[in-house]
Amino acid sequence: MNNHKTTQTINSPGSNDLSIVIPVHTRHLPKLLVLINNLYESLQSVKYKWEIVAVVSPLKHTSLKKQKISLSFRKKLHLTYSNNGLSPAAARNIGARRAKGKTILFVDSDMEFNHKTFYKLKKYIYLLESKNPVASIYPNFLKPKEFESQLQRCEFLEDLRSYQSYKDGEYIKTLSGGFCLVRKGVFKKLGGFNERIGASEDREFAAKLINRGYKIIIAEDIKVYHSYPSSLKNILKRKRWHAKGNAKLSYIYPEFFDRPLLKWIKTNIKRIWYAALRLDYIYIFYTMFVITYYTVWFYYYKTKNRALHAKLVNSGELPKRALTMREAMAFSINTDSKNYVSQKKY
Repeated sequence: MNNHKTTQTINSPGSNDLSIVIPVHTRHLPKLLVLINNLYESLQSVKYKWEIVAVVSPLKHTSLKKQKISLSFRKKLHLTYSNNGLSPAAARNIGARRAKGKTILFVDSDMEFNHKTFYKLKKYIYLLESKNPVASIYPNFLKPKEFESQLQRCEFLEDLRSYQSYKDGEYIKTLSGGFCLVRKGVFKKLGGFNERIGASEDREFAAKLINRGYKIIIAEDIKVYHSYPSSLKNILKRKRWHAKGNAKLSYIYPEFFDRPLLKWIKTNIKRIWYAALRLDYIYIFYTMFVITYYTVWFYYYKTKNRALHAKLVNSGELPKRALTMREAMAFSINTDSKNYVSQKKY
């Protein structure tokens, strides 16, 4: 049974230069409407062909059809509804399969753009389409115009610090699913986002790109804004979610994501020292409590993954088979379970 209902309103069957894919949960439809209006203003002046593919789940009576969207804009809008609640990775993959563009831009519903973002994006679209190793870009995430809380400010600073740690000259070894421009042919070749990993599927895709010899270039002139949680409860929820995903990545791609505990401790001490020099007591609290909370969960999940793999090897499986099954073990998924989601291929 097909669980996806598609409303297609683009008349031309031909390909576009850019397909903008937006995964959105039904409860975030108001954010999607704001984003669509933002996109409408930003895309007015561009010369290249574009379309928008919005993947909404789970399916409810509320739909974008009832909302006030410009008629001319509707002609470039695909709406895809799913009966089931989809993970961000699954929603993005569905959107990518619907997309006609040679290049795909994955955008979260809580993103904001500079009015010149898509005008400047043109050169990167053509760069990705040319024959060169660059297959994706990492934008310039700007400081939000205002913070709802001091903890939200700390969360932004931590993401900024994390980004700096992955820089390698003009290139970078990570991606953000919130704004991810990628060559469609490469995305298809690598099997899209991994739907079994839960969190950090964007970083996992970055690792796959790099392992295949592709490059991710830093696009300083592509300026975007991203929303961050402002309450301690939501920040801790985000940290635990990221810890689980990153622990899986450190097990599958240790060359990119595995860090010794001692290095984590030294980094946290440096954070506290720099914050103390600035008398930034909120950031000291953030480091001592929030980052420690994340670190504990990271090593908990990491140890759990190692134990599962050791159990597989000790059960008599051949080492080669153990290696091929390492990913499944790291994800703690039983392939006979009803909850198992196979990696879809294009």
